Amino acid sequence: MNLNKSTKTVYYIFYLFIVILTLLLILLFQAHTNEKKIIVEIKSRLSSFDSLLEISNTEFATSIYWHQVNFLMKKPVCFIEFFLAKENVVFEIGEKTQKSFLDVFRSVFFYEIIVKGVKYGRLTFYIDKRFVALDSLSSNKILYFVVIILYGILIGVIHLSGYKQRQREHALLMPFVEGDNYFEVVDTLKKSINSSDDKFLLRIINKIIVSLERINDLSKLEILSRISSQVSHDIRSPLAALSMVIKDIDNIPEDKRYVLKNAIQRIQDIANNLLAKRKIDYKPIDNLRPEMISTLIQEIISEKRFHYRTKFEINIFSNLDKAYGLFSKINSSELKRILSNLINNSVEAFDESRGEIIITAHESDWKIKIEVKDNGKGIPESIIDRVTEENFSYGKDKHEQSGSGIGLYHAKNTIESWGGSLVISSAVGTGTSVIIVLDKVATPGWFLEKITIKEKDTILILDDDPGIHKAWEQKFIGINNARVHFSTPSEVREWISNNNIKDAIYLFDYEIINHKTRGLDLIEELGVGNKAILVTSYYDEFTIQSRVEKLGCKILPKADIGIVPMNIVKMEGEFFDAIYIENNDLLRTGWEHIARKKNIQLLTLPSTRDFDHYRDKISKKNTEIYLDRDLGEGEVMGDEFSKKLHKEGYQKLFLVSGSDLEETQKLAFLTYLKKKCPWED
Repeated sequence: MNLNKSTKTVYYIFYLFIVILTLLLILLFQAHTNEKKIIVEIKSRLSSFDSLLEISNTEFATSIYWHQVNFLMKKPVCFIEFFLAKENVVFEIGEKTQKSFLDVFRSVFFYEIIVKGVKYGRLTFYIDKRFVALDSLSSNKILYFVVIILYGILIGVIHLSGYKQRQREHALLMPFVEGDNYFEVVDTLKKSINSSDDKFLLRIINKIIVSLERINDLSKLEILSRISSQVSHDIRSPLAALSMVIKDIDNIPEDKRYVLKNAIQRIQDIANNLLAKRKIDYKPIDNLRPEMISTLIQEIISEKRFHYRTKFEINIFSNLDKAYGLFSKINSSELKRILSNLINNSVEAFDESRGEIIITAHESDWKIKIEVKDNGKGIPESIIDRVTEENFSYGKDKHEQSGSGIGLYHAKNTIESWGGSLVISSAVGTGTSVIIVLDKVATPGWFLEKITIKEKDTILILDDDPGIHKAWEQKFIGINNARVHFSTPSEVREWISNNNIKDAIYLFDYEIINHKTRGLDLIEELGVGNKAILVTSYYDEFTIQSRVEKLGCKILPKADIGIVPMNIVKMEGEFFDAIYIENNDLLRTGWEHIARKKNIQLLTLPSTRDFDHYRDKISKKNTEIYLDRDLGEGEVMGDEFSKKLHKEGYQKLFLVSGSDLEETQKLAFLTYLKKKCPWED
């Protein structure tokens, strides 16, 4: 495990270079400081030169002053010129060869000589920086000695730390070479690896692969062979995207920063999750929660575009206009991995690295369908039923980085474990289509289903990225509402303090670069939670979601600005005629269609949590409020929410239910309706 000689030599040369560079920088700083002191001191003694001019001729006075500066004051002024303005004569003191040699190592300053109010001449000094540097070096020997000693100690500490780390790695890796109980080794590694061992973790993964190849024929290690194959297959794509983004690490914009964050996260997910798969019977990761499908697709498309950006003939497109707001209970890292592998498969199916991939998603009967379609060479009908078998691969012989055939097998097993399905269709010479079908679930309470804008609303937009402001302007084309753009929280505060604004929508970014105040902080500070939308790429962080729900605002994933639906509410009167709260978007759309035909001002909401946003436009006496009884997972029942509204004074309350209720279950203040729009003919 020790470093080889060539590597050690490189390290020592690097350390020596750093020491020399540090000493040189200190020396330059000291020399620059001393040079300034010299100039100040020389100028302060110019009165003696004026005195010499009064008692002697110009050439003699210049010569005497040069000797005084160089020998009596011991200042490194190697050359002096005196230009006598009256006679247009130049006197030069010092050797001319010195002057020419100092072209690189000199600094120059001059002093105008004024006698009796008349310009008499100009005295020019040439200071030798080499002498200044040598003087600085001799006067600060202790400082340089201390720097060398400190660097020596630092190098020793680093070397000792590296030695201990190599010893630790050696102790952890030896069981893979010499041991037999691989399951215990994996458990030991899981307990031993800490957060700073990311590079070491990758080396361990590579060691696992090598070791497992050596004993792949042993049936008792079949699952470990699968793990190593999975690692080699899946870790390639996020690493490729990561290495490309790292090249632009300085001052990277938010879109690249987010791609980098997700690529790193996927590496960690893949490594950690695969080590957890230790049983022979395949058991998928059960860390499932509602995830937004469109943003996951967009993130993986961004990653793959970075991956293949040098291949100009490969085009990856998406059509997600019908995918906004679709959630499914899945594991996000697993779905990203599956989509990544499907895109890789499509690229590998292209002849001469030229082709087109289209990813679409839409809803059909409470099912979400994701399609990855390419125009590659296709798969023969005779083998299409076998492509989801383990270790089966087709059409990858020409690709050096082709997988081992585990991608579609893994995808099918994982998706089916979520209650979904994977369907492959293909035609030779035309291309291949892979359709993933997932169950749709209700949208979470923190999520913004659509932007509802009233006619009088002023739209306030806070973001540090000019590109996002342009995206919003593009989104609001054709909308006459006033819009105000801000790039810092202080601008928002100042504008609000100077404007008496009643009706507004607040579109705030979460993270403002170089500002401690985040978007959520400002929303809380201004007390505008029920009117605010947090527009952020960090929509999937649990702490942010929890705080958003607490403040009463909503989250819009930043990548979905272009596809989020908008509802422009034209208020003819002061209040809405009716409110309909229903978690089924198809039913809401149907009610809205009928209401428009009947000229009824209807507001539909997906959740009771959205009610507070519109209280100022809901009349307690006249607005009819229709509530679905079962509003989905995580929501209160419609009749329970009606009790709250009744206590607050709302009078026209209706419960819409698809099932009959017993009389004992009914509330006296509620009117009960079948699940049918009351204005339908």
